[in-house]
Amino acid sequence: TIYLYNTQVTDVGAQAIASSCPNLIECGLYGTQVTDVGAQALANSCPMLTVLNLCNTKVTDVGALAFVKSASVFGGPPICPNLTKIGLGHTLVSDAAKEQ
Repeated sequence: TIYLYNTQVTDVGAQAIASSCPNLIECGLYGTQVTDVGAQALANSCPMLTVLNLCNTKVTDVGALAFVKSASVFGGPPICPNLTKIGLGHTLVSDAAKEQ
């Protein structure tokens, strides 16, 4: 579990977390400078995630959909099959993407 709320963490930090913590279960990046690049790194490297808070970040549809648009679209397993809660409030993610 990592919570770095309201810090200066950027995509570089999110990428470092993703590469160093492949078994990460909960990650809170509320109020950071993370964008789609950092979100995609977490989606691709942390398949055990169950809770992710990206509220008040610069994440867009691209970053949010990285967690749902995966191999499951093509009949394979999802990237983060255990993800049950993702916070996307006050981001650049559209309502349409939030519904997926």
